[in-house]
Amino acid sequence: MHERTRKDSARLFSSRSESVSLRDFTEQEIVKELRDRRKARRKQKSAVLGHPAKKQGGAYSVGDHEYLTDPVAKTKRRMEIFRNAGGEVVWFDESDPYTVEEIKVAMCQGCAETHPVGWNEGDWDHVCPLEKHCDSAACGQFKCRKSHSGRHARFIRSDRAERREQA
Repeated sequence: MHERTRKDSARLFSSRSESVSLRDFTEQEIVKELRDRRKARRKQKSAVLGHPAKKQGGAYSVGDHEYLTDPVAKTKRRMEIFRNAGGEVVWFDESDPYTVEEIKVAMCQGCAETHPVGWNEGDWDHVCPLEKHCDSAACGQFKCRKSHSGRHARFIRSDRAERREQA
């Protein structure tokens, strides 16, 4: 067997090659070449149709705004936003989003007077101007639950229970 090169593979799928036959290539090389061709065709088609989203694994972006779909990626982003608020956390098992432990509390970015907020007591607020709130770090703030629910005109259950007791 002779050594195959990328040029040989390209000749296989070029227009009417003279002396190259399918027997000169392994099945894996043919399958890979077909897969690469399909991928290039899909990319070209999406560019022609003007698809704005560039999908990549567990995330896609529209301009400067990023949308995460993977829970592990969302946990990493929440950790980044928590650190931007002055907190510090450690993630022990990166396959499990629930194994994050707080080292230092963050400061609430939603209240007029800043106060400490822990990892489990706070929420990631998407303060994005778009209709579909993005997951980028620039559009995220870490807030206490009271501030976060107030922004959405919702009440926390503990507040409701206190109101019922007072009535």
